[in-house]
This record gives sequence, C-alpha cells and structure tokens, in this order.
Amino acid sequence: MGKQLEFLNGLRGWAALAVVLAHVRLVFSHLLPGHPPANLLQYGSLAVYIFFTLSGFVLSLKFLREPGAHSLTGASIGRYFRLLIPILATNLIALALMQGGLIYAPEAAALGTPDPWLANMYAFTPSLPHFLWFSFYSDLFHYAEPSYNSSLWTMPPEMCGSLLLFAMLAILARFPAARLRLPALLAVALLMLRPQLASFMLGHLLAVLHHRRGEKLVSWKYAELLWLPLFALPLATTSFGLP
Repeated sequence: MGKQLEFLNGLRGWAALAVVLAHVRLVFSHLLPGHPPANLLQYGSLAVYIFFTLSGFVLSLKFLREPGAHSLTGASIGRYFRLLIPILATNLIALALMQGGLIYAPEAAALGTPDPWLANMYAFTPSLPHFLWFSFYSDLFHYAEPSYNSSLWTMPPEMCGSLLLFAMLAILARFPAARLRLPALLAVALLMLRPQLASFMLGHLLAVLHHRRGEKLVSWKYAELLWLPLFALPLATTSFGLP
C-alpha cells in the first residue's frame, strides 16, 4: 500500500515480539523483568487485539480505495485459503516433529515455573484424520484442544471478524449513509459481547479516517506518533474477558 503505511510493519513487529515474550514469561517468568515498562513489551493480549485491529484496517482500506472493484464474495472465500496456508504450515511442522519424537515440551516446562500450558502441549497421539480436521475446520471455525499449535486460538476470531467485516461492507455498499454509524454501533455492541470482533470494527473506522485524512496525516513529520496510540486503543477491550 505504499510507503505511507510502512508504520504497520513496525507495529506488526512489536506485536509479534510481545506475543513471543508473553508465552516465554508463562513458564520462564524468572528470566524476564516484571516492571511496568518491560510489561508493555510482554503484553501478549494487547498485541493479539492489535493484530485483529490491523486486520480490520487493512481489509477495509482495500475496499475504501477502490469501491466496487473487488468482490466481497471472492474476498470471503479467499480469506479462508489465506488463513489456511499458515495453519497448514505450522500444523505440518508440529506433526513432523511429533512423528519424529522431537517434541520436548514437558522437559522444557520442567526447567521453569510449572505451567500446564507447556507441560501438556502435544500430549496426544497424532493421526491424519485428526490433523486434517483441525487444519481445515477446527482451527478456523471452532478451536479446541488438543491442538497442533495452541496459538491458533486466534484464527476463529480472525475468520469470524473478517467475514463480519465483509458482510458489513456489503450492507454499506447499499446504504452508504450508514458508513460511520453502523461500524460504530457494531463496535460498541461487540465490545460487550465479543471484544475480539469489536477490534475489527475499530480497524475499519481507523481505515475510514486514514482514507479520508491520510494524505494530510502522513505529510506531518510525526504522523506515527498519532497512529500508534490509535492502534493501541484495543487496550480498553482487554478489560472484557480476554482469553
């Protein structure tokens, strides 16, 4: 999307690092500082919500820039396969390691603070039907344990949020007068019911802001200082029952 969106890469990088550190801290908390400044870099829940907001932002911006040029039906089907590719890749790696006897999760858990998340990881017998079921359906629509990748709990909200966003865009194409009111109302309602999905609506509203005022904003020398706190707004949603 051009140089004006390069700040998204930095945001993705911080969020990915925060997720990694948050998982490390689950078991090896004694290796990481627990002071507030360091906690921000280990705030995995906030990082996940920012990823959801980023999805809403990027998916919406494409349709805002070229209204009517893309099929929402095609985008919905394509979203399934777009998410399926990394799911298949990570699950295949896990399956290969399990079949090769190269999983040492319990031994790693014993080196740190006892935590059932790591100790019980991959404590099941893999099979091809099990692998196919999780990869093509469960990890995308109804995450359940045992899993080949516990981090894939984020995929059902990602898929659901994407489809909800596309459905809303289809409605807005017919009723353009509601282009701000509908996503704002959905964001408020979902904040109480499914805060993960509310992040997609927030991402859409940020995309509208960027589409309308982006040129003026990016021309400002310190534009990133404005966008980073805006994308950090999902912090408020972490009070509503984060996984």
